[in-house]
Amino acid sequence: MDSARTRVAYCTLAMVFLAACGAQVTPASPSATAAPPTSILQPTGTPLPTITSTTEPTLTPTTAFAPSPTPWIPGNLGPIAYITNDYYAGKDEIRLVNPAAFEFQTIYTTASNSLAYSLSWSPDGQSIAFVQEYSCIGVCPKGDIFILDVANIKTRNLTNTPDVYERDLAWSPDGKKIAYVVSTHDARNIYVMDVDGSNIRQLTDCATFCEQPAWSPAGESIAYMSDFHIFVMNADGSNSRQVTQGGVNMRPAWSPDGKQIAFIRAASTSLESTRYLYVMRPDGSNPIALDSDAPFDEQITWSPDGRFIAFKNSGYNKDQGISIVDIQSGMTRLVAGGLAYAPAWQPILVPVFDPSLVNALPDCTSGRTQLTAGAQARVLGSEGDTPNRVRSAPVIADNVIYLLSPGSVMQVTEGPVCADGLVFWKVWNIGIPGGYGWTAEGDGKQYWLIYHLPQQP
Repeated sequence: MDSARTRVAYCTLAMVFLAACGAQVTPASPSATAAPPTSILQPTGTPLPTITSTTEPTLTPTTAFAPSPTPWIPGNLGPIAYITNDYYAGKDEIRLVNPAAFEFQTIYTTASNSLAYSLSWSPDGQSIAFVQEYSCIGVCPKGDIFILDVANIKTRNLTNTPDVYERDLAWSPDGKKIAYVVSTHDARNIYVMDVDGSNIRQLTDCATFCEQPAWSPAGESIAYMSDFHIFVMNADGSNSRQVTQGGVNMRPAWSPDGKQIAFIRAASTSLESTRYLYVMRPDGSNPIALDSDAPFDEQITWSPDGRFIAFKNSGYNKDQGISIVDIQSGMTRLVAGGLAYAPAWQPILVPVFDPSLVNALPDCTSGRTQLTAGAQARVLGSEGDTPNRVRSAPVIADNVIYLLSPGSVMQVTEGPVCADGLVFWKVWNIGIPGGYGWTAEGDGKQYWLIYHLPQQP
């Protein structure tokens, strides 16, 4: 699988080199609704206006970090989704990591001989869009766009176009659309569709590569990369303008407040060239270098509070994996090691645990419970065992909102409640959407949760 991924990377790099050799890029005016692609899509050839560049300073750091005394506290930030490769099984896994407690959970495994690529959360933090690539004969793989329901671990194929290669996803802030890229043998262009796969429209008509779309928080603009520069266009594909000059620029990611765009920059396309993680204003001004160990061409993501950026480090200066950099202090920390890439931060803030909400109810278990309100609990089992379901209410129904994998630690806030043959407790965990939910301690015959004694500092 490593060799397959390497082939894809080198093919991609070779194609991008060709794009840098003078081919002109033209943005598309909003096109009419297109039918779902059933074969390799070709540019429409419609005459379009030429992209104009904005006047801007040379892209070099203009502001240095002023270290902040604020401690490193991820606070009420939810999990980071990322992809890791199981080389021996020949599959990819989508995992979640809690950046505060370094807890990990595998939520999806691809089919044999297939890869996962490009993750994007829904705005409500309930689902993840991703591309599953399939092996193929030719210069590039094929892939479909899937939607993963995180709570129930169910997927659905959104595009179901096995002869088309789709990649580079971005869920719109209003949750109604997904921007993505269709790759042909000689070009890549940005499309948008409704979240049910309908109403497909082409936004760009590039002779080479227009890719890596990123929505602005208000949804009125999309940043993207073309010919190693960052462009910003209206959400309908109009008014595209270049906002970087010089160097090799890629992977734009808009800050939650819309005031900055993070991106990766290098002096050249050489694999030996140092890559920097940068932020700049949406017009390209005030570029600031944050880290010098960014990957050549990998997804980056902001925390929902705008304080941190997660990225796949190259492994040249530190252990390889997913790192997060603190915008306030410049401090960088590894949160997931190994063959980890494509980080996507859940875009919602989780309420911090509130001790005043602890509510010990009368014991309905005749003394069989091992838990108490106000203490901590841990899910029994080892990796690969069945996770504990978290529900919106203490009953068995179609109300699962999250899964807590074996080893996960939670704060017990209320209970016990005996219902449907189970003993429920209300718990807090940073991965649970909204922070709180109900999960079962056991069924009277076996326990799924156990009292957890926090480690002393």
